[in-house]
Amino acid sequence: MIGPSEILSGDSLEKRDFFIFQRVQEAYNAEFQRIQSLDNKSNYIIGFVGLLLSIDVLITTFLIDKLDKMKWYNLSILLLIIISLGLLLLSIYFALHAIKIRTWTYVPNTEHLLNTYTQGDKSYHETLVKITLEFAHAINENQNNNQSKAETIQKAINSLTLGITLFFGGAFISFILLIFNF
Repeated sequence: MIGPSEILSGDSLEKRDFFIFQRVQEAYNAEFQRIQSLDNKSNYIIGFVGLLLSIDVLITTFLIDKLDKMKWYNLSILLLIIISLGLLLLSIYFALHAIKIRTWTYVPNTEHLLNTYTQGDKSYHETLVKITLEFAHAINENQNNNQSKAETIQKAINSLTLGITLFFGGAFISFILLIFNF
C-alpha cells in the first residue's frame, strides 16, 4: 500500500497527474464524439421527415381533390393532416437548429501552448496540470453546447412523434371513411 509520503513524492505525483490528465483528455474526446452522434441524429430526423413530408403532401393533395365529396368530419380530418404537415416542418426546423454551427472549445490552442509553456522555466508537471485545467474548462463549455443540441433534438423528436400520430391517424380515418363512402 502506498503511504502519504510516497503519494507526495515527485515521481508518484507526476504519475497521478498524468493519470488525471489522461482521464480528462478521454472525457474531452468523448464530448467531441457526442457532437458527431448528435449531428447524425439530426440528419436522420431530417431525412425521415423529408420522406414523411412527401407522403403527407401526396395524401393531402389527394384529399383536397375530394373536398366536394367530403362531409364536415372529413374536413376536420384533413385539418389534422395539414396540422401534421406543420409539425413535421417544425421537426425539420428543430433538427436544422440542432446542427447549426456553434463555437466549440478546442484544447490545447497551439499558439497559446507554444507561447505560454515553452517560454520560461515551466516544468513538465506544471505544464501538465495547466493543460489538464484547460481541458476541464473546455469540457464544461462543450458539454453545455451538447446539452443545448440534445434538448433541441428532443424537441424535433417530439414534433416528429406528434406529427406522425396526427398524420397516420388522420390519413387512416379519412381513407376508411372514403372507402365506405361516409
